[in-house]
Amino acid sequence: MPRADIDQQEQLKSSEAKMSSSGIKSAWPTGVACICFFLVAVLLFRAYGLLHWEIISHNYSSLRDPLKTDLLRLLNQLEIYHLTALFSIGFGA
Repeated sequence: MPRADIDQQEQLKSSEAKMSSSGIKSAWPTGVACICFFLVAVLLFRAYGLLHWEIISHNYSSLRDPLKTDLLRLLNQLEIYHLTALFSIGFGA
């Protein structure tokens, strides 16, 4: 057998070994990240709803202006649940 054929066969075997050792990567880290982002999105959404409907809506007229400003700023910051939900969808896809 010519030396070129032997070298070609060895290269083929080594490339197959490399492919089989790397194989298909596990989907567990991506799945766990998806679930974590989903849970964070749900918790932020619940906090947003609680702050918006239970605290601000029912007590808006009785709140002082500095407190209103702080609560509305916090409400705007809680809207990051949109971003975490998009991350969850992205990792899920």
